[in-house]
Amino acid sequence: MEGKVDPLQLNTQPENYPGVASVMLWHGMLQSPGLKAVEERIEQVTGFPAAHFSDFVIDKIEPGAHWKPHYDTHPYYTPMATIIVFLTENGGPVVYPSSSTPVKVLPQKGMAIVHHNTDEKNQMDMSTVHALLPVKEGEAAYVARKYVFTTPVSTARRVALPVFAFAFGGKLPGVFSVFHDMLVEKFGVEDGNTYFDKACQFIPLLLVACLVQYLVNYVREQLEGNNKNKSSKSGEKEKKGQDTKKQPSSKKGKKGTKKD
Repeated sequence: MEGKVDPLQLNTQPENYPGVASVMLWHGMLQSPGLKAVEERIEQVTGFPAAHFSDFVIDKIEPGAHWKPHYDTHPYYTPMATIIVFLTENGGPVVYPSSSTPVKVLPQKGMAIVHHNTDEKNQMDMSTVHALLPVKEGEAAYVARKYVFTTPVSTARRVALPVFAFAFGGKLPGVFSVFHDMLVEKFGVEDGNTYFDKACQFIPLLLVACLVQYLVNYVREQLEGNNKNKSSKSGEKEKKGQDTKKQPSSKKGKKGTKKD
């Protein structure tokens, strides 16, 4: 996702993540027990309902890569809060230079940072500008990001898209982003997202219906094949029975000729 704007997968500011390789892992309601425990823990600590959470965006930060100072915004729906989790300890610190007292958070594996992006009036909080300083040398560092939205994430994005992504290790194929952007461009943000969600819910149902139809046809063909085999075998048995009945009468005829 590096360098490409992708609103569906929350990669909306690639210019602010130079050298960072990001990927969104779509797990939704198909989470493993471990991920579910993490999300429940975040829900308990922050007070935010899990239904409002995005899936995790994982950043691979090579030496020299970093986050530029930026706000967490989105062209369609700005998240009300951001959760940042350090997955390794060798990365650079996260800094908040514009807060009333500048903050610098050193990485510790498993540590989470939570900050609000909007104020009580749902306006952008300008003190939340933040950055991640570069890793100078050594191995790549990993950071996870999760966003909290004011409205619940749709069922399509918590169930249908994770189902599609499951076969790809949680990574959603790019064709979905292309389809999403096409609908938004044609119908506008609200209607485009609504149509996209409905399509994502309809496609699995269509696939299931096609699978059921295929199985029905397969079973029917198998039953018809078995019936044909039984009919064929029954016909062969009847023919053999008739041939067997004919053979004794032929022998009697021959014996009678010899007596004459």
